[in-house]
Formats: sequence, structure tokens, C-alpha cells
Amino acid sequence: MQTEEEEGISEVVPSGVSVAKDMHGVVLRFGKMKKEGFFLLLFSLVWNTMISAFLYVMASGKPYTLNGVEKTGLDEAALLFTVPFVVVGAAVLFGAVFLLFGTAKLALRPGRGELFRGVWGMGRRQGFRLAKGARISLEDGAGGKMLISVEQPSGRPFVFGMTTVDREAGKYLAAVLRQWRE
Repeated sequence: MQTEEEEGISEVVPSGVSVAKDMHGVVLRFGKMKKEGFFLLLFSLVWNTMISAFLYVMASGKPYTLNGVEKTGLDEAALLFTVPFVVVGAAVLFGAVFLLFGTAKLALRPGRGELFRGVWGMGRRQGFRLAKGARISLEDGAGGKMLISVEQPSGRPFVFGMTTVDREAGKYLAAVLRQWRE
């Protein structure tokens, strides 16, 4: 279902959205801490503790048994075996940090915008145009996700989704986007 509403910007900023003005335009921040991040953080701490303990035993020079063979010190095969486990631990930790502290920032200038999604400056930046008369619509996506679609001069829309923002915040963001068209 697509909706296009040409109404003005609400005087009240919805919860989960903050607005700041800069020299060239306006910056909107939205996104909330997700409870799944706490689970991932706990899982990451347990996982990385187990891997660290294993690596400590290997590096300490103390004898240990691996596949029924008594070994001491660093074994290259065992060390290579742990690499995927360390990578998974790092990825889960990054995912937890992203869910807990990640945000989306929408920087708007007359006729153009930039969407940043990430944590502390690390993330993905996407630029898009806000042409005069461009259609900006709010759509219902899969899984309760709100989508904002901005028509581009090429004909292909720039679409970004928000799982943590409710319908009122989506309407507010779409109204602000309409205001910054050329």
C-alpha cells in the first residue's frame, strides 16, 4: 500500500526523531536502541571469552590435549581452526554495538539529501536528489517495516526503510523531505 500525503510538517516532533539545523540545511536523526542488541552483546561476551580462554591455553605453553594428542604451545593447525570463531565473535560484537548505538541520519539541503546509517561515523552513506515535484511517498513494507520512497530524476526511486520508527515519525520525515525539494 502506497500513500502520498501533501500535508504540512507537524509542529510536534515525533518521539525517536531529533531535528538539528546547520549552516546549509537540516539534519534529522532517527532510530532507537533495539532490545536484541542486549542479547547479542551477552552472547558475544560469552563466545569471545571461550575463544580467548582457548587461545590463552594454546599460547601459554602449558600442555593440553587435542584429539587425543598431548601438545604444548602454539599449534598452527589449531590456530587456523580458531580463525573463523574469532571472526564470528567480532561480527556478533559489531552487530550488538550497531543494534544498541546505531542510528540513521538524514542530512537535507535544497534539492538533495544524504542518508547515513551506522555507528559513530562508520557506516554507509547514500546520496539522493530531491527534484522539484518529485513524488515522496510512505509505504508499508514487509514485516511491519515503514518505507519512504523518493522519486529520482532517473525514474528509479530512492527507497529507505525504518523498522524502529512508527507511522507518525514516517509521515513527519516524508513531510520534511517534501519541504526540501528544489
